[in-house]
Amino acid sequence: PAPSHFRYAPPPNPPPPPPPPPPQLTECHVKANIIDVHSYVTLSQKFHNPANVAATELTYNFTVLAGAAVCAFEMIRASGKKIMGVIKDKDQALREMNTAKAAVFSISVGNINAGETVTVNISYINPLIDDDSQFRNNTVPQLRFTLPLAYLQRPGQAPYGKILTGVHPTNVPFTMELSIEQSSKIIDYRTPGYTPAAKFGRDGTPDQDHDRFLHLSFPSSTSSADIIVVITAEELGYSRAFIEHHPSHTPSSTALAFTFVPGHEFYEVEAALEMEYIVLVDQSSSMAGIKLEMTQKALEFLLDQLPSTGSHFNIFSYGETVRQFSSASRPYDDVSVGRAKEYIAAMQANLGANKQTSLALKHVFDSLPTTLTRPVSIFLVTDGAAWDVKECITTIHQSISSKSTSTNFMRV
Repeated sequence: PAPSHFRYAPPPNPPPPPPPPPPQLTECHVKANIIDVHSYVTLSQKFHNPANVAATELTYNFTVLAGAAVCAFEMIRASGKKIMGVIKDKDQALREMNTAKAAVFSISVGNINAGETVTVNISYINPLIDDDSQFRNNTVPQLRFTLPLAYLQRPGQAPYGKILTGVHPTNVPFTMELSIEQSSKIIDYRTPGYTPAAKFGRDGTPDQDHDRFLHLSFPSSTSSADIIVVITAEELGYSRAFIEHHPSHTPSSTALAFTFVPGHEFYEVEAALEMEYIVLVDQSSSMAGIKLEMTQKALEFLLDQLPSTGSHFNIFSYGETVRQFSSASRPYDDVSVGRAKEYIAAMQANLGANKQTSLALKHVFDSLPTTLTRPVSIFLVTDGAAWDVKECITTIHQSISSKSTSTNFMRV
């Protein structure tokens, strides 16, 4: 027979089926209590497994805020069965785990059945930070409570194994109930970006000490902003003690929380300290990807942490050209911070490849008055891939020498 010009080819193997979708975070509820400078927060998250197969070997990870400590954990299955975390002494736990993960709380939670919804409850305690307005021109001191949006989206990145991940943050509704108790009258509170319902009084009911208690109810929201609550009370600048009796312990047990504040007159100054903060951000093409994403997160964090009294700020962006958030530094208030965050969110690495760092610094210095009227701190945020380092150093030294005075300095 004539030789064949055709060869038999077996049919190609069908492509492997796509992996099942991971469990998704569907809702989040927060219950928080603030007593004096101490906060106790319980985060309740619901995770649903949309796949038709079980999700196996899951690990729940929770990134812990600086100074915070996780004190309770449980996962409740659809059947009502609970997986409980056991709290142990820190040194004992580290010996048993043979590792230290100070910044991440991690726990294996096993499997989630197909179509099952589980509830994860995690509680932590964290001291509140001062809002840096204390004792300036007789300004009443303030406390700042922060709940990062990441807590309401998903529990951090998994160092190993699979993880209970969340969906896009704008799709995850959350609510929060916040109860505040202070030793003195609560004068004011601020919640930038949110409008909670507020009730004064213990448990929301008026009594003789009703102005020491405040309850805030945050309705269901999909906001992309961190929850920040700034509390102003009359006597935060004085030493004080809180005594709490255990509601059911026999014999009676009492806990004492003592806050010591040195004599407040030690901190008083004749006038409010003003400060100007300027951030110069590299938006050249070398900053594309994770570099710019991390920069945006850092800038938002910086904005939230600036002192609320006496602060002015501005943001400059540079590459081959220079752009700026505002023609002049703006006073620190909710409106300016909100617009600045919009400017930050819109940042892209689209200002060219040939960055001119020294020229950008000169642009910032030229925007300042010939003689400074208040101290100025300038932050340069870049990946360091610059060719004009010597010119940068020369420009900085010249500008600091020419513009600074004995009281109004400039630092970069």
